[in-house]
Amino acid sequence: MTDRSNSIKIRADRMDEEMDGIASGLSNVICKDGQTTITANIPFNNRKITGLGDATAAADALNRQTGDARYLQLPSALTALTDLADGDIFGVYDLSATADRGVTYASLKTELTTDFRADGRLFSSGVATIFYQATAPTGWTKNATAALNDAAIRTVTDTNGGSTGGSAGFTTAFASRTITQANLPSVTWSDTLSATTGITNGTLVHRAGTATDLGGGSGSGYIDITRATLTASTTVNGSVTSGGSGEALSFAVKYANMIHCTKD
Repeated sequence: MTDRSNSIKIRADRMDEEMDGIASGLSNVICKDGQTTITANIPFNNRKITGLGDATAAADALNRQTGDARYLQLPSALTALTDLADGDIFGVYDLSATADRGVTYASLKTELTTDFRADGRLFSSGVATIFYQATAPTGWTKNATAALNDAAIRTVTDTNGGSTGGSAGFTTAFASRTITQANLPSVTWSDTLSATTGITNGTLVHRAGTATDLGGGSGSGYIDITRATLTASTTVNGSVTSGGSGEALSFAVKYANMIHCTKD
């Protein structure tokens, strides 16, 4: 404008300086087609970058959508996962390395199982216990050993735990049965049962009193009486044996059926 007002024609020496200024200004702008490269941090003065695409590369900026998915700040806004696969990866912060890391679901299960077993929170493989149900729960195998079928439980304080014993099954030993002659032991008495009571001949019986109470006597204050006859005997002939129809006695103890299982 100054050159025009002063009637100065367009000359190359004067245009070069003007164009250099324009070029210097354009070199500091951000081109929408990505031609320019940012050379310093840009203060956005609390303004938003809108319409930012989802991050795909490691150095891409995160919009809110990809940020929420990566750091789970708003898990309620995410699509629910109904089944975890061993290859699924969880994001974790590795405190020892002070860095973000990823752990697969398979590795997480192994790590938690190992730690929980060490803490006594989980059963180790091979541990045996009983369950009040018909089939073994997931992760357990039902023990079909014949010695454990129809068997009672006995607690011991020695080193015999985990073993079996006895021969009669529970339902056989504890069943309703009738007490009859066949159930009782045989008892036979001898043919003659005898009992003798009395005082044998010649035994002196002393009675308290004076010598004149019954007349005579060898002891002062006592009367000596000689027993003349005294033996009395009772004889029982025959035998005694067990018998009778008896009555039913119930040994059918109430029970709960359990299964014996070992941890896989």
